[in-house]
Amino acid sequence: MPTSSEMDTLVTRLEKLERQNRRWRRGAAAILLAAGSLVLMAQAKAGSSPKVVQAAAFELVDKTGKVIATLDGRDAPSKVRFYITDGAGNDRFNLIVSGDGGLMRLAGATERTASLVVGSNGPALLLEEPGRKAQVTLAIGQKGAVLSLTDQDQLGAALVAGPQGRAVAIYDANGKPVWSMPQ
Repeated sequence: MPTSSEMDTLVTRLEKLERQNRRWRRGAAAILLAAGSLVLMAQAKAGSSPKVVQAAAFELVDKTGKVIATLDGRDAPSKVRFYITDGAGNDRFNLIVSGDGGLMRLAGATERTASLVVGSNGPALLLEEPGRKAQVTLAIGQKGAVLSLTDQDQLGAALVAGPQGRAVAIYDANGKPVWSMPQ
């Protein structure tokens, strides 16, 4: 049987080994935690940007699967169209951009529309009734600013102000001038 001093020595040595074992375990856990952190940080690089999604067209659908918006770039190389429709499938907002300009059209439930057009001839604002029953156009072109009132595709009245002068004209149902100033 061991003596009491041998027993004390064994207990002291055993306590020392247990302390060393705890330190080794803590050190190994810290190393594993650091290695795991490095792996995670390597996957999410600082300053990395999200991936780009590319397609020729995108469609947004409602909960029933009906298309309610379309972004389409499948036409001519420099033409992009964006449409938003109502629940019945009627266009309510159109945005068309091409190489020579753009068009933005808003439509109401009664198909009355307001359009802003910017093209090679200059900008224009068009207000239209369904079937072009009535149309108001405000445009800026090479001849200056023009305000025209149209009914059933026939010009009814026009006001022009530009470098060549100012003019006002009223037209009959056949498109012939009935009054103008200057004459």
